[in-house]
Amino acid sequence: MQLQTRLINSDNYLYSPPVLDIIKNEDNTVSSFFRSKARSNAEFRKHLVEKFEPIFVSTLKSQELEIDYRNQIEILLEELFQENQLATKDWLNDVYVEHFQDSRFLINILKIIGNFDKELLSSFGIVPSGAALSHKSAEVKEMAIRVFENWNTIESYTFLKNCSLTPDWLEDYKNQVLFNIEEELCLI
Repeated sequence: MQLQTRLINSDNYLYSPPVLDIIKNEDNTVSSFFRSKARSNAEFRKHLVEKFEPIFVSTLKSQELEIDYRNQIEILLEELFQENQLATKDWLNDVYVEHFQDSRFLINILKIIGNFDKELLSSFGIVPSGAALSHKSAEVKEMAIRVFENWNTIESYTFLKNCSLTPDWLEDYKNQVLFNIEEELCLI
């Protein structure tokens, strides 16, 4: 009976640690830290959209980036990831979705993603690369397979294993990459 009374009296929380009261306080340093961090993420993203995005999008739409060659736009993007990974991933995801219909843009962004260290991108890179496997352009699909081949991870294997591609030569290429990953990661 005493437990029921405690639950009722504490807004259905069995235990209400004192730290919750501290976090609720508007003037404490924890909540002001999170507010300032959110503000800095918003400011960083605003900077990305206003200053970097026009150059980034223009470059990816107008130039043919080299495979396995780090260009200036890629180096700048990597620096942005290192400075504020959360805001940069969020921004890059939006740019990717906005320009998904543009094959040249997608091929170039996949080249950049494929060159990045897979640890730097963590879960971000695999989703756009996987989405590119469903694109109408065979060239975009081929570049997505190449990204997975470059990373050579169990996640790459899983994504490729669960898709079916057309035309046939893409399916053959995908199967060869799967075989290579299986051998290298000892999955067979």
